[in-house]
This record gives sequence, structure tokens and C-alpha cells, in this order.
Amino acid sequence: MIKRWPIGSLFGIMAVVVYITMGFVSFLHYPAAYSPLHNALSQLGASTLNPSGAIFYDLGGIMLGALLIPFYLGMSRWNTGGKPLKILIVAAQIGGIVSSLGLVWSCVFPAGPQINLHVLGASSAFISSIFFWIFTAFALLRIPLSIKWMAYFGYLPLVSNIVLAFVPAGRFLIEWVSVGFFLVYVVLLSYNSRVMTLARAR
Repeated sequence: MIKRWPIGSLFGIMAVVVYITMGFVSFLHYPAAYSPLHNALSQLGASTLNPSGAIFYDLGGIMLGALLIPFYLGMSRWNTGGKPLKILIVAAQIGGIVSSLGLVWSCVFPAGPQINLHVLGASSAFISSIFFWIFTAFALLRIPLSIKWMAYFGYLPLVSNIVLAFVPAGRFLIEWVSVGFFLVYVVLLSYNSRVMTLARAR
């Protein structure tokens, strides 16, 4: 069964599982009340706020970023020919890899005393991920064997962020929704790669 999954897809799914697991363990150690309405995800990784649990979140973020790099590189399988499609795929890969590096940076320098370095990494990850969402969505629409509706899912984080920017409680929700949509998108794209691989093998 696993042999039918491209290696990049397996890394993508593994990355999501590891991050969610480590994040949940970190949450269990958080000593105060915690909710998406009043807390940022990065607070789980702040040793000043989560002394015994920060290490789990930060390691989870570093592993997420590292495991996603093979996932992004595996998207080269999507190239079915044509320069425009290749440009979209390479642009998406670059956006994804830069986002991963920013994520790793933000977890190496978690929120707390080194907040400026943390914000630099987190901002780089967020901005780069936008390019990843956009270019993958365009690429999916151009690939004959892809699952087309997944392309529209790629725009949901952008739309939701714009909407939440006008919501009083949206300050923290923007981060939660963006990360949530991103993780789901990675799983969907991993499945899409599997579907494309099986279709080509017929």
C-alpha cells in the first residue's frame, strides 16, 4: 500500500502528523488557559509561557519544516511538460522551501527574549507560504491528471485571512486558520500526487 505513495507524499503526511502530535503534547504541558481566541500557536513554543512544554512545540515545528522540504521537491513529479507549468511548479517549490526554512528559524528562535528573530522567521514563513498556495493552485488547474477542486482550496487561506482581519477576535484566529488550512492542503496535495502517479501507471 505504501509503495503506491510517492516518497514526497509520505514525507508530507509524516510532517503533518508529527507537527500535530508534538503540538498537542506541548498543549498538554501549557500551565494556563489556552484557546485559539486568546493565544497564538507560537506561545506554545515560548519557554517563558510554557516551561515544560515549549521544547515539544519547537521540535515539532523544526521537524515539520525539515520534513516538508522533500515534499516540496517531490512536486517535480507534477511537471507533465510545458514551460509555463514548469515555472509554476518551481515557483511553488521555492515558496515552500523558503517557508520551511522560515518555520525552522522561528522555532530555533522561539517567541520570548528573542522575539525579533522569531518574528523574522515567522513572517518569512507566512509570506512565502502565500506564494506556495497561489502557484500550486494555478499549477493544479493546468495539470490534466490533477484533482481540480483542490486548486480552489489553495485560495481559502487567503480569503479567510482577509475576512478575519475585520473580525475583532481575528488577531489570533488568522494564525490558527492559516496553519490549519496549510496542514490540510499538504495532505490533499500528497493525495493528489498519489492519484496522478497511479493514473500515469495505468
